[in-house]
Amino acid sequence: MRSRSLFHLGLIAQLASSQVPEATRQRGNATISGIVSDSVARTPLVGAAVQLMVTSGQGITRGAISDSLGHFALEDVPEGHYMIGFIHPMLDSLGLEPVLREVFVDGSRPVRADLAIPSPARIRASICGERKDGAVLMGIVRSARDHAPMSGASVTAEWVEYTVRGRSLAREVPRALTRTAPNGWFAVCNVPRAGSMMLMASNGADSSERIEVELSQNGFTRRELYVGGNGTGRLSGTVFGAVGLRPIPGAVVTVAGSPSAVANEAGQWSLVSASLGTRMLDVRAIGYYPQRRAVNIVAGMPEVHLNLSTFKAVLDTVRTVARRRGRDVSGFDDRRVAGMGKFLTSSDVEKFRAQVVSDLFKNMSGVRIVVGEDGFTKRYVVRGNLIESCYAQIILDGRLLTNFNVEDLDDAIVPGEISGIEVYAGVGSPPEFSGGLMGDGCGTIAIWSKVGRFGPGRQR
Repeated sequence: MRSRSLFHLGLIAQLASSQVPEATRQRGNATISGIVSDSVARTPLVGAAVQLMVTSGQGITRGAISDSLGHFALEDVPEGHYMIGFIHPMLDSLGLEPVLREVFVDGSRPVRADLAIPSPARIRASICGERKDGAVLMGIVRSARDHAPMSGASVTAEWVEYTVRGRSLAREVPRALTRTAPNGWFAVCNVPRAGSMMLMASNGADSSERIEVELSQNGFTRRELYVGGNGTGRLSGTVFGAVGLRPIPGAVVTVAGSPSAVANEAGQWSLVSASLGTRMLDVRAIGYYPQRRAVNIVAGMPEVHLNLSTFKAVLDTVRTVARRRGRDVSGFDDRRVAGMGKFLTSSDVEKFRAQVVSDLFKNMSGVRIVVGEDGFTKRYVVRGNLIESCYAQIILDGRLLTNFNVEDLDDAIVPGEISGIEVYAGVGSPPEFSGGLMGDGCGTIAIWSKVGRFGPGRQR
């Protein structure tokens, strides 16, 4: 598909630049004009190669390239019945064939013929069928070395779904696996219509990093992935504060598997030996909320400009909510007075200045973070009895979080939203946290938020 498009682009450029022969310039010939639009981005489509063909199969008779406003004009078109369409690299990246429409030229009257990439709804329906409750994620997998499309590359998508079952909040991680077409194109159907998901591409021993992709609410999301080998590249940019746009000297910028960089007094940074491919960029600075962003480390990558928000700017929105709502309803203060477990109040949490929830447990006696049997997933461990330790059950605002690990809890709530934390060994857990619907009674980490009940409808 891509080679065909490149051929047509060259042909159209030749047609657009050539003069129409005098033999075809007939008195009364008309002009066909219009706008080519990108219905996905809702912007004019620049550089579209517009083609006009007679329906009798005599080939392309006119060509033009859309300008910066998406406008095109085909002049001196004789009377007749034609098909008009356009070619653009965006069509290839969406896995779409050119869309043709009929036009009739009758006399010298000008003809208006607007063209467009199909809407997200139409693209989704053509790829995934008429199902209304799902969305589609699509894109192209390319080589980070030369930008060439990768045929047969594996693309893995994962997302989190929550289901309320009685008093429990069950967590499931659906996974979808697909392979790219010969032109590197892929599509994953029936993903969530909003929120985020994890995406990764691999080709043999080479792969991109698992990146987080924000899904569009219109049901259509596009994301290109670059797979790199053992090579390295350079990535540069700046770090500024979101308020006042002042440089943040000392900000640490990191890509997994590569040496980190530190921003200078002007907020400028440069990773000189970053692993090629699509990676997650991590930016941290004291007093600022950390930021993670997917970037493509390839030749010609533009600078990455980041704006960090202070913790005050991020957390002030939750401080306007009554603090005592979650704790007093749950009986937190009564259990703290009884002294059967370990407790952290909101004041204690603020003193830690933790960036993620897991930082609060690193120095807490009786709680450890260990790597599970899969060698990757981190879990919280508490002492279940005098001899054995076990995985702690996690409870957030009174709901049991099924199969939650350390990173899941870090994603579910930030330290500034916490009203209180209580930790119990199995034999010391209060009745509401041990046995029955709330787990096996081994041990418990219960967290209460300032904003009240945590439910499946709450967005994070």
